[in-house]
Amino acid sequence: MSRCSVFQVLRSLQAVIAFFAIVFAIPVIAHETQEKSEDPGFRPESPGAAAFIASFDTATIAVYPSITRKVERTAYSYESRGQIIASLNEVGTRTAIPANSRIEMWKIVGGSQWEWFQDGIQTVAREVQRKARDVDYSLVMEFVFPPGNQYIFGVHVFVLDRNGESAFSFLLNSHHRSFIEADLVVEDSSEAAYTRVIEKATRLGLEALRAQIDQAREEIGPTDLPSARADYSINELPMYGHLTKTAAQKRADKEYIETMTRDGRSREEAADMAAKTGWNFYYKGDQPMAIKRFNQAWLLDPENSLALWGFAGICRDRGQMDDAIRYFEMAIQREPENAKLESDYQNTLLQMRLREQALATR
Repeated sequence: MSRCSVFQVLRSLQAVIAFFAIVFAIPVIAHETQEKSEDPGFRPESPGAAAFIASFDTATIAVYPSITRKVERTAYSYESRGQIIASLNEVGTRTAIPANSRIEMWKIVGGSQWEWFQDGIQTVAREVQRKARDVDYSLVMEFVFPPGNQYIFGVHVFVLDRNGESAFSFLLNSHHRSFIEADLVVEDSSEAAYTRVIEKATRLGLEALRAQIDQAREEIGPTDLPSARADYSINELPMYGHLTKTAAQKRADKEYIETMTRDGRSREEAADMAAKTGWNFYYKGDQPMAIKRFNQAWLLDPENSLALWGFAGICRDRGQMDDAIRYFEMAIQREPENAKLESDYQNTLLQMRLREQALATR
């Protein structure tokens, strides 16, 4: 063997040794006997966590292609991105949209999982700051493989705000019971086997995200989430009140979408029709029918500005001024050049200030 070949082998061995010298133990065997944490991953404290929890139900989230990070290369999963978007939008509780650019991560070389997690946050932050997307948050999942690529030993979920600050990022590994139970082992070397394990890892990340949010809500306490749900039925609440729908309601939604998109009509076109019908009811003074149509428009197209504007008007009329302002701002993000929308927003802000002044002088 030549000196050059020996040198290359030694460098490869050094890289492998460094790779295994990590802070968090790698699950070398499928079933470990040590006690596992019941927490849904480790989430470092972040100043933006409370704001993320408060706005999560109405936020717009850009989802990047998921990252598959290995020693020899970094790959991307658009299927995983689609799985994330579908899950976030499944019950109509929030708006998730695809970010088509990729987060360019380095190959794994030495260090610890914690260091890779921290580096990942900084890399995503640079992308968010560079793109300056008109969204509230950006989300990307990362799945980390050890040499040999026989299983996933770490799952990272990066959630950053529009300024590139980590808002709700966390990691999972073999210290967490849910991670072990997910059994993220590649069955064989086929592409289908890797696809299946990425799908399982994505599902684990989504379940952990929901659990982290529930846990944080209990810790943070009441926030400024949309209010006054008790006085209205689910279809008379903006975005269906961010409530989980029954199986029958989901079937009805599916049938409605199929009906409205027959004959080649796009969901966006159907949403405009539903929203305009809602505004007709609104001007007639029939708010219950108006918001039902706004909800249907939003169901068809969560980006529809007419529907979001309708939510703002309904909330304003109900005296829910904070919610009204939130929906106005969402509508303006989608249609910033709409002078009438901006004027209505400014008038609502004025009403809000006058009300606050009146309360302050009592």
